[in-house]
Amino acid sequence: MSEKQGVDISLVAESGPGLVFIVYPQAVTLLPWPQVWSVCFFTMIILLGIDGQFIGLESIMTSLSDVYPSQIRKGFRRELLLMLICASGFGFGLLLVSQGTLVFLLLRYTPMRFNNSYVYPWWAYCIGWFLATSSVMMIPVTMVWKLSQVKGTLWQRLKMSSQPAGDYPVGTTEIESTSTSLHFPDVDKMAMGTKMPIL
Repeated sequence: MSEKQGVDISLVAESGPGLVFIVYPQAVTLLPWPQVWSVCFFTMIILLGIDGQFIGLESIMTSLSDVYPSQIRKGFRRELLLMLICASGFGFGLLLVSQGTLVFLLLRYTPMRFNNSYVYPWWAYCIGWFLATSSVMMIPVTMVWKLSQVKGTLWQRLKMSSQPAGDYPVGTTEIESTSTSLHFPDVDKMAMGTKMPIL
């Protein structure tokens, strides 16, 4: 790709996890039958991830089975321990994919650089922060607006704003009675006596 663009290879891509999802897929598109190679490439990535999970899980299971052989190797205890390890790993993994990561990124914020050399101008940072916060800022703005529309103390306002509106159908019978489906009696009558041709 660097030869095709006529630039040095260090300018085409940086090393790191982005290499797998940006540079390699672009390189695969240059091969003959790129769709087949793309399926093979991403299947390989998924299998590598699963392989890494098996290695980590089996190393924990084997070490615990070697330390406590009489307790773990009875009945279905190995499978139960395996399920416990998987569930705890899933729980800890949720911490890594939740919005807490966003908070930590904001706490350790450093200005973004391209290729560790190019520093973006201040106005580019302003545009980036505006775009990043524009979708999120509607939540507190709407909350403040709703709180300002309700009368009472702050606690009463929060309580009233947290409840559904009075005209909101709560039960299924209310939802069915307020159904907005359209019925045209004349059309329904005509359609009842009509025989549809079978194609």
